[in-house]
Amino acid sequence: MCCEQLKLLRPAHTRTLLPICHGKLQGLIQSGEKRLCIRPVLQKHIDHLKELTVDLPSGVPHLLLTHTLPVRTRLKQPKSQFRLRRTPLGSEVTHLELAVVVGPDVYDVHRQDTERYILTNLNIASELLRDVTLGANIRVHLVRMVILTEPKISENITSSLKSVCEWGQRVNPDADTDPIHADLLLYITRFDLVLPNGNKLVRGVTQLGGVCSTQWNCVITEDTGFDLGITMAHEIGHSFGINHDGIDNTCSSSGFMMASDGGYNSVDLTWSQCSRAQLHNFFSAGKAECVKDVPVLGGSVQDWRPGLFYGVDDQCRIAFGSSATACSFTNGDMATCRVLSCHINPRDRSSCTRLLVPLLDGTECGPSQWCLKGRCVSPSTLGSSMMVHGSWSSWSEFSPCSRTCGGGITYRRRQCNNPRPAFGGTVCKGQDTEAELCNRQSCESTQLEFMSQQCSATDQQPLSVSPDSSSVYTWIPAVGYSSGDAQCKLMCRSREQDFMVSRGSQFIDGTRCEAAHTAPRGSISACLGGKCQLFGCDGVIHSGKVEDVCGVCGGNGSTCQFISNTYSGGEAGEYVTFLSLPLNASQVHVINTKPVFTHLGEYSYIQQNTVVSPVKRTKYCFKHRLVFRKYGQEYGDLTTPNISYQYYSSEAVSAERAAKGRWSTVISACSVTCGTGNTKISQHCVDVLTLERLEDELCSSSPQAPDQLQPCFQTDCPPSWEVGEFGPCSAPCGVGEQGRSVTCVQKQVTVKVELPDSDCALDSKPQTTETCNPQICPARWQVSEPGKCSAVCGPGEAQRTVSCVRSHHGSDSEVDQNLYGCILVSLTHKVYIWSVLKCCLNIQQIRTDSRVMPRSRMVPVYVWSPVIGQCSKTCGNGSQQVWFSCVDHQSRLEVPEFLCDRSSKPEMYTQPCSPSKCPAMWRYIQGPCSVSCGGGVAKRVLYCSQRVEGADGNRDLVVGESACQSVARPSEVVECNTEACPAR
Repeated sequence: MCCEQLKLLRPAHTRTLLPICHGKLQGLIQSGEKRLCIRPVLQKHIDHLKELTVDLPSGVPHLLLTHTLPVRTRLKQPKSQFRLRRTPLGSEVTHLELAVVVGPDVYDVHRQDTERYILTNLNIASELLRDVTLGANIRVHLVRMVILTEPKISENITSSLKSVCEWGQRVNPDADTDPIHADLLLYITRFDLVLPNGNKLVRGVTQLGGVCSTQWNCVITEDTGFDLGITMAHEIGHSFGINHDGIDNTCSSSGFMMASDGGYNSVDLTWSQCSRAQLHNFFSAGKAECVKDVPVLGGSVQDWRPGLFYGVDDQCRIAFGSSATACSFTNGDMATCRVLSCHINPRDRSSCTRLLVPLLDGTECGPSQWCLKGRCVSPSTLGSSMMVHGSWSSWSEFSPCSRTCGGGITYRRRQCNNPRPAFGGTVCKGQDTEAELCNRQSCESTQLEFMSQQCSATDQQPLSVSPDSSSVYTWIPAVGYSSGDAQCKLMCRSREQDFMVSRGSQFIDGTRCEAAHTAPRGSISACLGGKCQLFGCDGVIHSGKVEDVCGVCGGNGSTCQFISNTYSGGEAGEYVTFLSLPLNASQVHVINTKPVFTHLGEYSYIQQNTVVSPVKRTKYCFKHRLVFRKYGQEYGDLTTPNISYQYYSSEAVSAERAAKGRWSTVISACSVTCGTGNTKISQHCVDVLTLERLEDELCSSSPQAPDQLQPCFQTDCPPSWEVGEFGPCSAPCGVGEQGRSVTCVQKQVTVKVELPDSDCALDSKPQTTETCNPQICPARWQVSEPGKCSAVCGPGEAQRTVSCVRSHHGSDSEVDQNLYGCILVSLTHKVYIWSVLKCCLNIQQIRTDSRVMPRSRMVPVYVWSPVIGQCSKTCGNGSQQVWFSCVDHQSRLEVPEFLCDRSSKPEMYTQPCSPSKCPAMWRYIQGPCSVSCGGGVAKRVLYCSQRVEGADGNRDLVVGESACQSVARPSEVVECNTEACPAR
């Protein structure tokens, strides 16, 4: 049980930073000029006290350290010159006005999410600068954010900083009272910063104490993920005159915000006493005057929890690339919130890669639980002030229509992540999806046939009825056997054995489904994302629009009239028409309550001229058995039918108005200005005399011809560029390159003709290549070949170099192994100490020894390190095993396994690999032999093919014969059935 913040009731006006967790206190209490530091005694010290037979009270003993801040005064100064210096620990708020400049390389990676990403990291930095351990109440205000193409960052980091500062001087207003004046300019880049001494581990650079300088008030930070916020706070600390811990001061070089070792990825970073003292001196010396003015309100960085905007999936994508997702399982050896675990390969869900950085505060870590300072907490342990209500993101663009005819679906979505609800807050209200029907013109096939096509497409996919057997069935839609969401899960029925099973994830969006409950009149039930959704008669999801009794969508029933009557006549043995329905009649009901003496006739009535329903765009053909009256009036009312009928008819249009209208054929302009297009031929209702456009109802006396499309031919189009799809990336990480074809073509009538590039506008030619996979590659161990042996015979040593390197822009650079988790790749068991020679016996022996480098005198630490084996295939998609060997943490050399903790050894697993594409090969189909015995010939049909990997497994792709030129061509005729024929 933990409480994040305790409040001291007495004495009043006391400031605290005092969390309690598991009965242990650790933090600060400050009252006036006195400060009290509380921390628990370590367990090893408690055990030592017990050994000294010291009687300890119950509970956990704590250490109390007191400290009094120095008070500086200046006496005997004239009143006009005396100015009271405030200390950083005062209650007065200081305001840092910040201008953020985003480099184009950062925008290329984050695109539309750039602003939210930068603001999230700026929030992390702002929270660190407000931490009570810094001793200053600094508020960060963002005055503006811009994206630039310059200044250019180069290898010379000093000139780069100068370039940024000079640009800032040109665009930053001089007057501190100007609303867009900035005290500090922050430039963010993805360029790999390098110090003049060649150190590439630097993440940011600024001038020490340059915050209020007119020439050096700028900062450069490198975008390396969500630790960018920590880098921002670290570099801003330098701008306020705070040096690294351990440099010209007595503080430890690690463990605090200004650590000189750069390893600041803890969830509970604080500022050291040295940082507080340096900041106090900086303010006291009057070097921070620019942050005393109160800026225009509204630019203050909000107190966001960044995990509410970036979930685990988002954090994985930023850390490992666009295809990475959150790990689908947990490992109990480390707290969920203290490590980022991700699936790197989307096809491999059995293994996860860890990054030893904590999840962002506000990241969901369980049902109604969120990460906070590295711990997974629930609302019951927090105050109501922590509650965050969810808010919607902006809508995405509408998707392409899912069908070309028959009524597909286009949709757009939004997410409740701006921010996500957390700490007991309410979820977003409203729908997360807007969808509507599109391309509603009728297809040549029916809706049922469209479902049948999707089911029958799985006929060749065997169904595994047991682990050892599978069968092939013919699949048809399960209409009438399933309904609702279950039907949309590509539910099909076996024609042979009449059982249902889902044959895939879902039907194509727009496939019609049967609603679980009776749908309102005129509404449409269609599949969307594997669920049966209800669309109104207007084609909009959940609109609630229905047809009225007149068949009008959203109408009020005022455009038609109700007609009802009865009929009890008829002639014995004859067919008599008693009702003729008008065009577009709706809600027709005909009932005979005395059908005993009404007999079925021998003939059927077939409507020869079928019509298209204006609502459903579906053709109906009715075939009914006719009925007749068996007896006449001789038996009185006993045999008389009692028929009642009712229907709704559109309001009668006067014959005079109807006579004025006729259908007129209208031909639209060609759909294109060059090349081949279409013209639309349709009919409009026009006035007979004036040819003015009338309502279609005024021409209802005759049917309207359906719209037609006809081709139209314009002059040839001018040559233009046609681009192909981008190919695979040349590198999985560290910035690769992918190419595509760009061809100059011209549309001539119905064909495209390829032309020389000179025929197209060269200045508008699209790029044939672009960069890809810009995410930074993980570090790996690079091992050199062994050097010269130290002995000619007998045991000797041969040294090799083991370096931790990281690839970026196609080149390897050495990095600090303590900051980057290196992995072991394809290290085979080679001989490193060799030349053990028994000269007298003339026998040469080679012995394997793992002592490549002199053993460190430090206490050795042994860990399990992954070893990636060889790919199972030399081409195409194969697999490789990953196992773990015990290595020395310092030298990264393999040692015997008993030195590592066997209980923590990870299991060996297999991952996919793809060395290269398989080469094209000659293959053939051999025909029958010319004779059954005695030696004949068989002809072969040769073709060149290449083995490729597809979703359904390996398959041969037929390619041009030129691809097989380097391979020997097999003979097209071979001998066969060479055995002798039997005697006869």
